[in-house]
Amino acid sequence: MVKVIDYKNLKAIIKQLDIAGTCVVRGLFSESDCKNIASKMEWLGLGNGPHIINPDREQHLTAQTADHLAKLQHLERIQYLKKIKSVSRFLRQVMKNEAVLKILSKFSKAPVTVLNSQYLFKKHGTKYGNQSFVPHQDAVTYKPSNESLVSCQLSISGMNKKRGGLFVVPGSHKYGLLEAEQSYDFSKQAKGNVKGVHNLCQTPKGLKRYYPEALPGDLIFVRAYCIHGSDANRAKGTDRQIFAWMTARRDTKYLRGRYADPRPLF
Repeated sequence: MVKVIDYKNLKAIIKQLDIAGTCVVRGLFSESDCKNIASKMEWLGLGNGPHIINPDREQHLTAQTADHLAKLQHLERIQYLKKIKSVSRFLRQVMKNEAVLKILSKFSKAPVTVLNSQYLFKKHGTKYGNQSFVPHQDAVTYKPSNESLVSCQLSISGMNKKRGGLFVVPGSHKYGLLEAEQSYDFSKQAKGNVKGVHNLCQTPKGLKRYYPEALPGDLIFVRAYCIHGSDANRAKGTDRQIFAWMTARRDTKYLRGRYADPRPLF
């Protein structure tokens, strides 16, 4: 079971992160906030495509919209580039939410920063609506020097199992870094390889996966050693938008130069 906790109940959030390695925090963002975020992404016309790596960084967002830019005329390109700059700045502000940083700084017992981000659409009926993420630990990618690494998964349009929602394995963080099969190269994404994404690890015996039913605005915390993943979106007429970012203590050492180009935002 994954507990849903009000954002003001700081002690309960920290306790659940210690016990389960994950929880759903409610009240940090409103449904209106999420509609605003979604509308900004709609400006860029990317909803039918793959997840976007580091949309909060202008250069990354520009590189991943190059094909779309190439189809535009000169003045249209200028307007589109202005939108990219506006969206990236806006998403950086979302990631700097003071209440979120306060919770995670209390949990880590030190100031935290943001390392990188991604935005997922998973629109049903598109190639990327079928995308699934195998059970994995984020720590495999980062190899962090401490246990402060926490993923923040903001539910933009709501999610559950049928919509390809996130699944988590509470308690799996207590097993440390598990052996993983290097099963996926993110560079293949553009070539149509959309199934079985990430580095597969086996779930320890006795533990179960759970699919949180998140409302728009719910923020799911997942510690780096907590196993998680997601299924394909099988709900017609829906998408499953998530804006996610990785946080860690500012003194954390981790592997650099990986696909997500992690580096401190502040």
